[in-house]
Parts: sequence; structure tokens; C-alpha cells
Amino acid sequence: MSRAARSRGVRRLLPGARDAVIVGCGINVLLGEEDLPTETAASLLLESRAPLSDDVRTDLLIAWLSRFQRLSALSERAGDIAPVRPMIVERVSTIGQQVRVHLPGEERVMGTAARVEEDGALTVETAQGPRSFYAGDVVHLRRDT
Repeated sequence: MSRAARSRGVRRLLPGARDAVIVGCGINVLLGEEDLPTETAASLLLESRAPLSDDVRTDLLIAWLSRFQRLSALSERAGDIAPVRPMIVERVSTIGQQVRVHLPGEERVMGTAARVEEDGALTVETAQGPRSFYAGDVVHLRRDT
């Protein structure tokens, strides 16, 4: 789907919204080994020790949205991400990885993801120095072997 099509879809979902956040994440649920996008990728199907239900995607989405709502409420009450930042930092796999950040207007920034700032920005060490990002598509790059 093109960026323009996604943008039109967001405007239909959030008519008149001036302040909105679009959160995206990808989870490989039912992919077999031959379908994985990279050598280091995994899927719930391959990692599961038990059979998956027919409703696994729906169950996963419900669980994710429920947890997201609880964490979002914590941040909202505090007025910042301080209550959830330690959980983010503990779990994020991006830190230390080579990344390419896709920004609006076709700009691409490459570097090493360095840290999550106090305000939630991702700081990337680039050849020109550190840059912090509040929005963008972050792509993990394959390591040269």
C-alpha cells in the first residue's frame, strides 16, 4: 500500500484529528521457515511449543491491544513516558542494531540505533553524528557476514 493510500485511510479513520499517533508493528505469526523475510527472523508458529489455535491472530491482537491500552493509560496519567520507558528500553531489540530510518519525503538515514531518549525519541548514531527520531519507519539491516 502506498504512503498516500495509508494517509487517506488514516484520515478516514480519524476525521478532523489533529493529534494522532499511528503505531505499526509486524509479527510473523504463521510463517514457515521458508517464508521468513531474513535469516534472523522467527515466527510464532516456529517458536511455539504447543499447537496454535485457529484464532491465534485474533487472540494475539486482542492481547496486544489490551496491553497497549494499559501502558498508554500509565503514560497519559503521568503526562509523559517515564512510567513505561524502562519497560520499553528493557525489551526493545533495535538498540545496537544497524538501521535505516525512512522519513517523510523519501529521506533515508542509516546508522546504529543507540538509545531511547527520556521523551521516547530513538537516537541513531550516523556518520554525521547522532540524530533523534520521533517518527519514521525503522528497518533493521542485515549484518554483513
